[in-house]
Amino acid sequence: MSAAPGIQASLDAGIGALKEPWRRPQFANLLMHSLSLREKTDRLQWGVGTGQGGITVAPYFFETVPREQRSAWLWHYERTVGARGSNPLSASARHLGVILYWPTGVTPRDPDHGPAAVRGALLDNHGGAYQFRSRYQDADDVLVGLTNRNDTHLGWNGYETFGLSLIAHDATWARSTAKEQTRRELFSKPLVDGRPERRSVGTDDSLGQGRTLASRAYGGQGGGFVSLDGHLNYQLTKARRDIAVDLRPAGRADSVIAVHDSFSDTLPHRYDWQLAPEPGVEITFGETEKGAATFLFRKGESWLKGWVVNPVGAELSVDKGAFRVTRTGTDANFRIVLAVGRGAVPTATTEGTTLTLGSTTYDLDDLEAHRPATR
Repeated sequence: MSAAPGIQASLDAGIGALKEPWRRPQFANLLMHSLSLREKTDRLQWGVGTGQGGITVAPYFFETVPREQRSAWLWHYERTVGARGSNPLSASARHLGVILYWPTGVTPRDPDHGPAAVRGALLDNHGGAYQFRSRYQDADDVLVGLTNRNDTHLGWNGYETFGLSLIAHDATWARSTAKEQTRRELFSKPLVDGRPERRSVGTDDSLGQGRTLASRAYGGQGGGFVSLDGHLNYQLTKARRDIAVDLRPAGRADSVIAVHDSFSDTLPHRYDWQLAPEPGVEITFGETEKGAATFLFRKGESWLKGWVVNPVGAELSVDKGAFRVTRTGTDANFRIVLAVGRGAVPTATTEGTTLTLGSTTYDLDDLEAHRPATR
């Protein structure tokens, strides 16, 4: 709120030193991917960001939006930030930005019919941040956020290695802690011996040391594949995540997330693979299906179903509203498939390390090779 008007004024005055750095980050596109169309305006979480609320500074990014994306940005803005109330200070700041930077002459246009840049995945290998969205329509949109803490951000640093944020079908199925770092039941990420990871604060040797091994967007949809290394952040011999975010229907599921998390160390540990949904979500688990252990989250007609492939040695539980798959030892593998939707809940078949939903098969040991068909 303070910097943006000054930067814009310098550009208006012909001072170009900040022009390229100011316009390089995809601020508006990040908000489009992470701010939902739920009535509560839930948003994907990372760092210390909260899970709800409009974005006060959104109007300050109007000038940075590429011309071909402004119609889509304005459509999304009017249905999220522009349509919500907030405290007087936030409202005043937002209104000032609107007065200064409103894109006159721009007609709002449905982003699903807009440029590919606002529909495809956002991949940031430097910071280790990834955003995926299925569509821009209503509360049934599927939004997925992944983090890995590849770098240290200024000021507030969260426990972000192997973080997952998930909003779908008018429910937040995976949330995070914001600034409330001590409540372990709020994390949607693996915990080792009950702890999330080494915190990225203090001396230089505590900097974020995750790495992105691979990332790519899927054609014809908003999903993609990411491979992450987090062993230095977790202080383990090995900590790797391969994850395929497939945001197209498979069987009776609207979207599927297939995850293979693998850990090893010279010493034995307790590994908890955890998802923390919003309050009020009903969680059941313990059913087996074609050799896989299953769990089910429900909120009204909406659901998230999970399959634990190769479940031998895994313990399923719920603690303070968070769901966990627990393994102990010097090695731990979590091969888990998540599906979201409304109405009828699908069933799947498993064979070895593969799971099949409808006509789509996910090989949890080779997710990088997954090539989803375009719609």
